[in-house]
Amino acid sequence: MSCHLNVVIGFKRLAVAAAAFTFVSIVFASSLKAQTTTWKIQLDVTSGRVTYSLLQPIPNPAKDRCTFTSSNPISSAENLYVCPDDIVQWVVKSPDTNIELFLHFKEAILLDDEGDPAHGFHSSNKGAAGGSVDEDDYATPNVDHKYYVIVYDKDTLKAFYNDPKIIIGTGTGVEDVVRNMQKLCKERPSDSAERTSSKKLCKDVRVLVNRLHLE
Repeated sequence: MSCHLNVVIGFKRLAVAAAAFTFVSIVFASSLKAQTTTWKIQLDVTSGRVTYSLLQPIPNPAKDRCTFTSSNPISSAENLYVCPDDIVQWVVKSPDTNIELFLHFKEAILLDDEGDPAHGFHSSNKGAAGGSVDEDDYATPNVDHKYYVIVYDKDTLKAFYNDPKIIIGTGTGVEDVVRNMQKLCKERPSDSAERTSSKKLCKDVRVLVNRLHLE
């Protein structure tokens, strides 16, 4: 009876793992962009000074998708917590049209339209400026990345300046599931039938680990 119970429990764990793997495979097949978010920050200069507001996302905070060392990583427009591959954009609100927006990053934590790390971004006439969050090179996780914003109003000849910051998290929900399945695969089932059934699943997990560059 105890042997039968162990086999049943083992197959239940295998079924849970298989279901998790199916979920991960579907998410991966549709690309990890399903896990990313576009953050849009508005720079309002209508009052004669620049004020910030976070237009999106509401809700969908970064802490639900990646990990931070901060105990309370709540994003604001001037203190933004983001995940790797997220898109961050800035737009200007002004009664005037002839607006130039300049962004400068000390560390090149954002990628430009061609996928290259960039220190600077620019837009004209209230267009959006920004890029996707890099996950390599300069994009060190869980540190403050200062950037500088300059809004130049060509109609009034006024310039507005500020220096907010961005904090990048680590890991994603998909990666956590895969890592948990890696641990499960390292536990060798005592039952030969379960061991045979789990062999293909664990092989697929190894393939997914390689594709996600988790090792």
